[in-house]
Amino acid sequence: MRLRLAIAAALACTGFVTIAPTVGHALVELDITALPVDRYSMGAGFDPETTLDGLNYECTSSGSSTKRNLKKAFEESLEDLLTQFRAHLRAREVDSAATWKPIQPSPLQCTFTTTEAFTNMEEKTTANNEAFGRGWLVTNCDQRKEVTVAFQWNAVLPTTLPTDGRGPLPSTSASNWTVTYAGFKQCTWFASFNDGDDTLSGTLYQDFTTVPQTQPTLSYNCVNPQGKDLCVSYSYPTTLTVTGGTGGNDSVNLNEVTCTACTMTETRVATMSLLNMPFAVSALAGQSIRSGGKPRLVIEGVSAAAAKASSALNLSLKKSKSLSVRLASPMNLKGTRTLGKGPDGRATKLKFASAPGASCGLTARSGKKSVTILPSKRTMDGAVNTNVTASSLRAKLGIKSTAAAKVSVVVSCATGSKRKSETSDVTLEG
Repeated sequence: MRLRLAIAAALACTGFVTIAPTVGHALVELDITALPVDRYSMGAGFDPETTLDGLNYECTSSGSSTKRNLKKAFEESLEDLLTQFRAHLRAREVDSAATWKPIQPSPLQCTFTTTEAFTNMEEKTTANNEAFGRGWLVTNCDQRKEVTVAFQWNAVLPTTLPTDGRGPLPSTSASNWTVTYAGFKQCTWFASFNDGDDTLSGTLYQDFTTVPQTQPTLSYNCVNPQGKDLCVSYSYPTTLTVTGGTGGNDSVNLNEVTCTACTMTETRVATMSLLNMPFAVSALAGQSIRSGGKPRLVIEGVSAAAAKASSALNLSLKKSKSLSVRLASPMNLKGTRTLGKGPDGRATKLKFASAPGASCGLTARSGKKSVTILPSKRTMDGAVNTNVTASSLRAKLGIKSTAAAKVSVVVSCATGSKRKSETSDVTLEG
């Protein structure tokens, strides 16, 4: 059978819309696509706006490790122009044939990093399905996303001598733009329709380090019609699991669906407002600007086309032969699960998902000692967000050392005659 779903921003808390299933029982396919995005809207598909402040940019020139903010570098180029011009006037007093050949400043390499981090953040959004009625979607996530913007900044001193004390200012430009990403997002999620009779639950993981290093879709004037914003479309894969469901209708039995390691590529738009920059997206680039006015401002190599947002997901959901259990937090990052401080410094908590309505318990082992962390109890939504932290696990297991310690965490769930356990090695942060 085919169940077609439309989900805004890939479970990223912007809404959940689904279309009715169309065919029968052996196979379920979910097509998840983003809702339409208004280019001037900060809604689905757009990240919260970040301010790129020239006062916070760190810039270095070739052969020097000295860091300067961008606005200061521009002010220094003006001072350099005046210094060289005064020296030229003194040279003209000695030799009237002295020519004006200003020494041009070296290009600067500038970078600026912003970080968005949170731990155990729960968000609830509305949902609607033609077959199952109105409902809602809940996610509980840990995220750390770092965005580093870099470019080359150039100031060119004018080769035209001032007349009557007036003349062009240095022309400035920013080129060779790159945007790099780092970090991850890990979540449990639960969708409910028809007053809770029809549900789905699972886990979600996003790896921001897979975003391409250079963004060819960098553009301006994509949100602000005045052209004072800079936007970049970026894509990253999402690994989504459906650990189970309840309910259904004549076309689909949600009690029988699961999906593990289903991948999606989503395109989002990062929006950046420019502040205190000695350049801007502007028609002034080709004009001759006199001193006392504003400098010539231009961003080179950046398209004026609006950045786009979209997402698409194909999930092949077969009937589940056994119950599915998945540990969502801590995620397996490069072969290691580490429980400790979360992205924003608060303690990360154990999260796992199974089928809605399953009875689940949690045990932990360290050496020969095994303790029950959570006694088995029925989960209403299948997405279980515990209060278990590294500190509470150390206390339960009697681990007195403050050094990093490895333990085994066992999640056991059952529903009807189906039973499933998942054992994960977890490192408790020192």
